[in-house]
Amino acid sequence: MTNLMMRSLVVLLFAAGSAMAEENVLARAVARCADDIDAYCPHVKPGNGRLMGCLYSNETKISSECGLALNALSLEYESVIAKGADIIDACETEREAFCPTAEWGQGGVVKCLALQSHTVESVSASCRLTLEKHGLI
Repeated sequence: MTNLMMRSLVVLLFAAGSAMAEENVLARAVARCADDIDAYCPHVKPGNGRLMGCLYSNETKISSECGLALNALSLEYESVIAKGADIIDACETEREAFCPTAEWGQGGVVKCLALQSHTVESVSASCRLTLEKHGLI
């Protein structure tokens, strides 16, 4: 499996359960891949990462412009995933203590913790600093 295909798997898994962090990166990829979508994926119904999956499955046929756009999309998702992992590592104890019904991946935990970090002294400095580092509080 090529590096691009490995990244695509990460992207597709992440896309299935998370909101797009930079919608403009996705829009740019779709625009730059329009001809390739028409050529290789006309039968694919958009949504849930199906178009991107089709393009990745045709990676040896797609244009270099489309390939670069898909690479940028993959890198953006990897960045979002890394930020998410960083926040989970730093703040899981606080999520359990202050936001036990909130689940990671929908923004509820970060919103809850952001509120807590301003009002509750018990939120660890590590969690608070991680949220600040990623511009969430």
